[in-house]
Amino acid sequence: MKKIVDINTKTTPLSGVLNLPNDAHGIILVIDNGRYNSTSSNGSLIIDTLYKNHIATLLIIPPVNLSRNQFNIPLFTEQFNLVITWIKNHSKTGHLPVGLVGIGAGAATALTLCSELPMYITVATCWGRPDFAENILHKIKTPILLIADNNDSQMVKRNLHTYECLNCLKQLEIIEENGHGVNRLEKVTSLILNWSYKYLRFNFKPAQHRNIGPGTGHSCY
Repeated sequence: MKKIVDINTKTTPLSGVLNLPNDAHGIILVIDNGRYNSTSSNGSLIIDTLYKNHIATLLIIPPVNLSRNQFNIPLFTEQFNLVITWIKNHSKTGHLPVGLVGIGAGAATALTLCSELPMYITVATCWGRPDFAENILHKIKTPILLIADNNDSQMVKRNLHTYECLNCLKQLEIIEENGHGVNRLEKVTSLILNWSYKYLRFNFKPAQHRNIGPGTGHSCY
């Protein structure tokens, strides 16, 4: 099922695209503080792949007046906190565990939300600016997946710093440059899918503390 939904918040009404398979195991809220295009190759591949693997998605399209303030993380955190409340109160999605995928400055919004919300919420950030959430990283207890492109040295540096600041189950994946954007996107989508299945299908137990090394996929203690 694919439908447009309207979400009334205290300040700015939001609309989004809900993709909900009949047998969904969980739902991913896609957070991009800018004017994200749901028909772009990035968005379409990620959303379609999650849908085919029984994971619902909600993609919010920020109105222009909100997207112009994309680096106002407290503002976006407040708005998306209300979106998550909508998800949990909706008859079709309220029973589903919720995950977050943050893109760009939306990575900081996703991490900030994660620091404020229950333990079943897990976060993946890709092509992101998690450094904007540096002051709350120590509060996060839910599993965090960070994804960066190897051809962007500043992105890698920011994500490495974020990884070091997190005190939770965490993984950093650096996607190697191979000249094929679609291949890189497929890798990102696969990482998000695997992470979602691992930590959304069942409630995360905060007592399970282990870290997965940067780009290795192996556990380290």
